[in-house]
Amino acid sequence: TNYFGLPHVMDGVPTLAEYVESLKRRDEQLEQEQEAKRRKKEEAAKAAKQEAEAEKERQEAERAAAVQVHAPAAATPVASAFAASAQPFVKVQEPAGEVPEPCFDILMDMKGKWLGVQRWLLDAREKTAWTVGREAAKVDFCIEHESCSRNHAKVELSNGQVFLTDLGSIHGTTVDGRKLVKNVPLRLVRGANVKFGACDRLYIFRIPRFHTKAMIDAARNLSKPASQPARGEGFRYRSSIGSLSDFAG
Repeated sequence: TNYFGLPHVMDGVPTLAEYVESLKRRDEQLEQEQEAKRRKKEEAAKAAKQEAEAEKERQEAERAAAVQVHAPAAATPVASAFAASAQPFVKVQEPAGEVPEPCFDILMDMKGKWLGVQRWLLDAREKTAWTVGREAAKVDFCIEHESCSRNHAKVELSNGQVFLTDLGSIHGTTVDGRKLVKNVPLRLVRGANVKFGACDRLYIFRIPRFHTKAMIDAARNLSKPASQPARGEGFRYRSSIGSLSDFAG
């Protein structure tokens, strides 16, 4: 009580210092609660990320296992004694002089110098397709080298152009250092360097400056239309009344 015997009016009311201290404690508690929520949220996000990564790895493993199961067995490579050359391709120039018909000049490396040893003449007066291979009795041009197939390649004259086709040979055919796709004709250009299998001889394609008469005649024969029936030799049909009628030219 006070001097007059009355109770203190401020009894039970905190002082200013106590009030400030309580506010401080409340702020600290709020900060702690917010920090706890933030940490909990970060931990939840981290756990979700780890779970997603684990699920992704699991799915990739399942896909890899499925591919492993359904993938066809790898083909066993064909044993070959003829390894591809590691040397870069260097084109050998066409020999000097003109040629009477399309041909292959065959060159052999003699101590670093290419010397002509033979010529395959593609004479269109005789035929317009020639075969190349190891079996002399069945081909037009024989290559006596074990890397060449019996029926290795085909050379064909068509519309004044010469085409080379690899016939599915084991060791392949290259033109200017590039391997031909099997059974796909390639048009040869003047001076093309051709190799059959691992044969050490070089085959240079050559062609006259102007088309020869044989080449022109071969192109004309190829482009001739199919023969027409002679006049009066048309087709016959049966009419609706059962008799035969003719359509004559």
